Amino acid sequence: MTSDEFRELISNARWFERAGSFPSEPGFLAITSLSFWDDENSSTGIPALDMTLGSMIWLPQSPQDPTPLEMPPQVSSTAGNDEYRLALASLRSSDGLACLRSSGHDYSLVAIRTAAYAMRLAAKEISAHAPGQWCEIARIFCFGNWPLGVSDDLVVVY
Repeated sequence: MTSDEFRELISNARWFERAGSFPSEPGFLAITSLSFWDDENSSTGIPALDMTLGSMIWLPQSPQDPTPLEMPPQVSSTAGNDEYRLALASLRSSDGLACLRSSGHDYSLVAIRTAAYAMRLAAKEISAHAPGQWCEIARIFCFGNWPLGVSDDLVVVY
């Protein structure tokens, strides 16, 4: 994917429109509800799923956050800034944010920050001519899903 193709993908993103209503793919775990995180004694009723969600590491929202995924190769410090700004502008006008509320919790700000930061990291991979896991995460976001984090066994939860 080229930088121009990536910017077009961001511009046409269907932010969060499919969150909770999509099939799981190999290497990914699709969940249909954010209600697991509604209170500290949450349970889906499925022990393996409860363990996976309970130990999941959320994707980062900023460089200060820990990440379960490999960081992109070192490139220019400004690489990805344009894509980050483009994503933020597109995210602010998203119609898909209503599905990011569960009980009294509103996950929309977290989702927006995570999506924008993922676009920056994917752009850095593209800039380094090494598209990888952040480009895949970016595609998941742009196709309307919300990749939340990664399980202990590196399965992407979305």
